[in-house]
Amino acid sequence: MRESPELDALRHYLTTDTRARLADWVWGLSRWGKQPLVLAAFGVAAPSLALWRSGVPQDERWQRAFARSPITEHAFTTLKDWLDDPTEHTTLTLRAHHSRLRGHLSAAELYADESLGSRSVCERRTRCVGAGRVILAALEAALWTATQATRGVADEAERQAIASAGPALETWTAVREYLACAPGAAEPALRALIRDALSALQPM
Repeated sequence: MRESPELDALRHYLTTDTRARLADWVWGLSRWGKQPLVLAAFGVAAPSLALWRSGVPQDERWQRAFARSPITEHAFTTLKDWLDDPTEHTTLTLRAHHSRLRGHLSAAELYADESLGSRSVCERRTRCVGAGRVILAALEAALWTATQATRGVADEAERQAIASAGPALETWTAVREYLACAPGAAEPALRALIRDALSALQPM
């Protein structure tokens, strides 16, 4: 936010534009730049971390290798630290944790695909993998830069469109994955999660 009128406009958007489709509502946050999009992704990452931690109690190997591993929680904590202080140092730390989490999640996906178990156990593993994807997408939203996103794009109009959208795709991915791994989540409650996360915004 560069000035308070923009912040007021965003708050108005969050509280009044509730008839828009969820995807359009999330993508619409790009009008206010990168920070609201990252906060929105963070808003759905927090409950996803709780789901990841709970894991699959019937599968001790999963619990040991994934639910109790510190990698995912450390990545989330690093994202929170970056939001509080987005410096070059915290960005480098966030990149390192993103790389570790991506590898950790790939291992979890492979294990979930290849392991046997009851239907409920398999569904629980799938939901946990989805929760991990939410957190990964939130980190990717934070690490998004226009320079990286437009690398190799020759058309100027396309470059400008990508840059103006910011990490909207990454944020929408986080929201979509959250809906998939938390099937009981109602859309109004999800919007409330995002609104609560964006309440941290201050005029800049």
